[in-house]
Amino acid sequence: MEDPVRGPGGWRRHARRAVELARARAGRSPEARRRAAGLLRGAGFGIAYGAFLEPSWLQATLHHVALPGWPAELDGYRIAHLSDIHHNAVQSAGFLARAVALASSMDPDAVALTGDFITRDPARMEPCLAALARVRAHDGVFCVRGNHDAPVPLERTRALMERLGMRLLENESVRIEPARRAFGAAPARLRLAGVGDLWTARCSPGEALAGAPPEEPAILLSHHPGAVRLVPDGRRLDLVLAGHTHGGQVRPFHRELPLLSGGETRHQTGLSRHGATAVFVSRGVGSSQLHFRWNCRPEVALLVLHRAS
Repeated sequence: MEDPVRGPGGWRRHARRAVELARARAGRSPEARRRAAGLLRGAGFGIAYGAFLEPSWLQATLHHVALPGWPAELDGYRIAHLSDIHHNAVQSAGFLARAVALASSMDPDAVALTGDFITRDPARMEPCLAALARVRAHDGVFCVRGNHDAPVPLERTRALMERLGMRLLENESVRIEPARRAFGAAPARLRLAGVGDLWTARCSPGEALAGAPPEEPAILLSHHPGAVRLVPDGRRLDLVLAGHTHGGQVRPFHRELPLLSGGETRHQTGLSRHGATAVFVSRGVGSSQLHFRWNCRPEVALLVLHRAS
C-alpha cells in the first residue's frame, strides 16, 4: 500500500492539505491575515534590498594596523585596497567609477588590487582595467589575478596592465621607495610581493619573496587568503592583503556562511593574524554569480600601517 506522505506524489498531497488548512485558518482570522501580509511584505523588501540596494551601497572603511617591527620611517603608510571587482553585465560603469573615485579620495601611498577583475566574460577585462587605472596613488597601483581572471592569459593581462601604468605581480616582488616621507628621515624601503591564484595558477609566496632581505618590511598580495599558509617558515612577512571570500556576502544575523566564502573559515573578512603576520581580507567591490548582499556591504578599504608599541 502506498504511504500517503512518502509514496509517489504523497508529499505533494500532504503539502497541499497543509496550505489549504493554513488558508482556511487565516480566512477566519483578520489578525492572521495581517500577520501573513506583513511577513510577505517584509520578505519582498528583504529580497529587493539584498539584490538591488546593498550590492551598490559602497562603504569606505578605515583600518589602523599595528605591525611589530614596522619601521618608524614608514609609520602612517597608506594602502587603498580593492578586491573582487567582478565587472559584469549587472555592474554599471558608473559603479566602478565611484569605487575608483572613493579609493583616490583616500590619498593612498599605494593601491592594491587583489584579483577577480571579471566574472565570466574575458572581453570585459580591458574596460575594467582601464577604469581602475584612473585611480591615483603616489607609489603606484599593484595587482594580482584571481580565479575568475584565469580565462584571460597571464601575458595578455600583464601587457594590458603595463600599458595602463599598473604593475602585475605573479610570484614576484618589487621594491618601493615611498615618494612622500618626512624631510630628513632615513631612506624608506618596502618590499611588495604578489602571488598567482591559489586555485587556478601557481601560488608560490616563497618565490615571490625570494631575495628580500630580512630587515626589509614585506607585504604580500594574494587573491586567496589561504596563500598565507604557504609562506616558508622564517620568512619575514608583515601583512597579507587578500579577497576572494566577499566577506561571506550574505551574513544572516551577522553570522558567517562558509559555503559563500569559498570554503575559507579562518580568514574570512577584516583583520586577523597568522602567526606573526597580519592578514586583511576585503569584502570586495562586486559580486559574482550571486548578485546579492546582506549585512556585507561592498568595500573600499584604507589600511594605515603603524609600528606596534
